Amino acid sequence: LKYFSAIFFICKGESGYYGVLCTDMKALKYIIVRSSPIEISRMLHGELTMYDFFAEHVTYWEVETSTEISSDVVILKNIKEEVIKSFPERGAYYEILTEAEQEYMNRVDLCVSIK
Repeated sequence: LKYFSAIFFICKGESGYYGVLCTDMKALKYIIVRSSPIEISRMLHGELTMYDFFAEHVTYWEVETSTEISSDVVILKNIKEEVIKSFPERGAYYEILTEAEQEYMNRVDLCVSIK
């Protein structure tokens, strides 16, 4: 298995779940894709690579943050080759490292089993 160290997190909003990947830590730029509990569970269990988690989507939001949320720049884009270069390496899997991550995975799994 290959591993990739990235700033990556999952968000839950009123309209669903989102995967977020920081693509530029200095400029605080992010790629955001709409996801589902099933996709998240598959990724956390090592059934879906982090690359595929993002690449399976047709569109993403490119976000450049500012000092004020109201000044953030958010653009909906189609996934193309230039953004794929920002994705985790092909074959890289998310690794559960902490008890908190394990507990989160268990909650996601519960959500998936309820549906």
